[in-house]
Amino acid sequence: MNNNTNNTNGFNNSMNDANNTNNFDNGMSNTSDSGYEANNLYSSNNMNNDANRNNYNANINEDLNNNMNSNNYSQNNNIHSDEHNETTSKKTLSQYEIIYKKVKEFKRKYPLTISFRLRAHSKAAAKFIGTDEEIKYVFVAQKNYSSHEFANTNIVVLTNKRILVITKRLVFGYFYKSITIDMFNDLTIKEGIIWGKVLIDTVKEVVILSNIDKRALPEIEQSVSNVMLEQKAAIFAESRIYN
Repeated sequence: MNNNTNNTNGFNNSMNDANNTNNFDNGMSNTSDSGYEANNLYSSNNMNNDANRNNYNANINEDLNNNMNSNNYSQNNNIHSDEHNETTSKKTLSQYEIIYKKVKEFKRKYPLTISFRLRAHSKAAAKFIGTDEEIKYVFVAQKNYSSHEFANTNIVVLTNKRILVITKRLVFGYFYKSITIDMFNDLTIKEGIIWGKVLIDTVKEVVILSNIDKRALPEIEQSVSNVMLEQKAAIFAESRIYN
């Protein structure tokens, strides 16, 4: 009986050990599965974090690109705006500035020419230059009938459409003549010891310009001739278009 009882107890102990072993294995299996799931969850979270980080970086790069494009657009607009303002400024100041600059250059080149109050005469001449006119040449002289008369400075402006002769009076007002191609007859040059004269023959009168540095006479003759030839060519071209 004792032997049977011992055998029975040994059998029960063996069964208990087996059960404990199975429970341990199940626990280990559950622990392993839980760890695997935790690892998968960790990896999934890392992947999500990496995706979020990539999206964040992509958004930052997109914002940077947008800012750069915006800055480039603004810079281009500023450049175009500056160019527009510069062009507008040139158009606004072109008449007086060009006349005064050209007459000063003429005086520096031919200093023996007698002239006074160039700035005032230039401002007066600028009032009569049309926006569609191109200033070709400018010179200064005394408009008189004698080389001994020094008090009648005139600025002569040659444009692509006419010859302008103008003087600003000392007190107020001005004297102004416009010579177009249909009024122009001939040009005569007279050279003296120091000074020379330019005579412009029109249908109404002969305009005498004197006290000009004689070295300037060939240049003046060439410039007047070129302007008259250009005007004749333009009129001829227009007549052919209408015919």
